[in-house]
Parts: sequence; structure tokens; C-alpha cells
Amino acid sequence: MEDQKLLRRHIRTVLEDLGHAVVTAQTADEGLHEASNSRFDLIVTDVFTPGSIDGLKLLVRVHHEAPSTKFILMSGAAVIDQPDTIEAARRVGVEYILAKPFSSEELNEAVHQVLGLPIRPLPIYEDKGAAEDVSRVPQPKRTSFDASGSRVAAEDAGPKMVILLEDHDVLRELIGEALAAAGIDVLLLSQGDEVLTALEETDHCDLLIADVFVPGMNGLELAMRVRHHHPDVAIMLMSGSSSFRSPEFEERAHKLGVSALLAKPFSSEEFWAAVSTACPAPDEDSVSDNSDS
Repeated sequence: MEDQKLLRRHIRTVLEDLGHAVVTAQTADEGLHEASNSRFDLIVTDVFTPGSIDGLKLLVRVHHEAPSTKFILMSGAAVIDQPDTIEAARRVGVEYILAKPFSSEELNEAVHQVLGLPIRPLPIYEDKGAAEDVSRVPQPKRTSFDASGSRVAAEDAGPKMVILLEDHDVLRELIGEALAAAGIDVLLLSQGDEVLTALEETDHCDLLIADVFVPGMNGLELAMRVRHHHPDVAIMLMSGSSSFRSPEFEERAHKLGVSALLAKPFSSEEFWAAVSTACPAPDEDSVSDNSDS
């Protein structure tokens, strides 16, 4: 159970690649419905999920009906580390508490420890340098895309080189893979103060995609510095904060030269639409004017 679509999809992919059969749910209500109709060896749930009950209340009910079911609880460290949360989790039989953000390797270790199985190798992610803070993703031949992520013919549409700043390991890896699959060169960073150095050392960057709240330097300060030193780089900011959605934040961001804002959680379509807003394809009229000249 995880309400963030990209993270839910990534967890499912990792577990299926490890040979497990997986059922996903966006809310605890959906999860409870699934648990009522089937028996599961393991339930992995976020503490906070939309619906009439939260993750802990779901586990209480499942533990009463199916006491042999194993549980893993997920949430941010600020919630997971609370003594009340830990005590409540232990009372319903939670055997592993997984603090977000976590890597694919940490998820793998948690699942197999709880199930009492030997840890299996990660067939897709083991060679991708996930332990490194900065990694270059090998690129296929570039293909352009539209707002839904579909391939289009125009070779000049969209960015060719992106710097992605995201301190959540799983989300950074997932977005990086999506950009690479679209044929976009991507540099993955987890610290805000790494971005300016990377821009100085990179031959060309079309787009910076940055979470607002990351270690080292927040997104707005970073946007101001990038706009001053690298005015040709488009900027797209992401966040799950409620203040991020306010008109005041939007106005401030656009004054700093931010081209697009993307609220978390987001769908694949919303992500590509934001990328296309930040780096729009050349206008057909301007292209033909340039070719005539």
C-alpha cells in the first residue's frame, strides 16, 4: 500500500523481478479489500495512506484475521523514529520498519529478512551504480516525445541533456530511467550544492529538474543561482509540500525563472507534460522562418 504512484510502481517492479507475486493498492481501504479476499505472506504499507483508515489500523485488522501475515511499515524517518509509532507497530507484529527514502537494496534486504529467505540478487538494478551519489546513465539513441511520453518524429523536441536533483533514492532512480528510456542524457544528483559544479563541468544542459527540499541548497535558492550563472538552462521544480501548491510560491518561483512546477505525487503523463512545458518544442513557424533565412 503506497499512495505515490511512481514509488508504488517501482516497489512492485523490484519485488516482481525478485520472483514475488505482488498486488498493489493506493489506499489502505483497497488493501483491506484485497486482504479480505486473499491470504498474503507479507504486507508492505506506508503509515499514511488516503481513505478511512491508515496503514497501522489496516495492520491491526489484518493481524486479527490472519495472524501469520508478516508486515513491513514504511514512512519518512521523522514519523518512523517516533516512539509511539514504533510501539504501535510492534504491538501489531511489524517485524521491519523501513525509513523513506530507501534504496532497492534496502527493500530487498527488508523483504527477505522478514520472510526468512536468503537475499536474492537484483537482476535489473545491480549494475546501475545506485550506491553512487552521482551517476551517468548509459544512453540509447535519442527519440523525442510528447506530453504523454509517446515518441514523436521531431528530433528537436524536448531536452537532450537533463540534470536531475532528487534526494529520494528510489524516485531519483526511477525518473532517471524514464528520462534515459526517452533518449535523454541525464546526470543524477542528490545534493543541491552539487548542481552548480555539475553545470560548470557539463558541456551543455537543457533542463534542471530539482526537488525543492534537498540537502545542501533548497530549490528556490538553487533556481536563483542557476538563472544568474546559466540563463539558458530551463528549470523545473518538484515537491510534495502543501505550500508548493500555493499561488504565492508559484509567483515567487516564476520570478526566479522557473519554467514548470510539478507537485508530488505525480503520474507519468503529468511528469512529461511538465518537462514539455519547461522545454517546449520549437514553434513550427519559427523553424520554417529560420530555414528560409
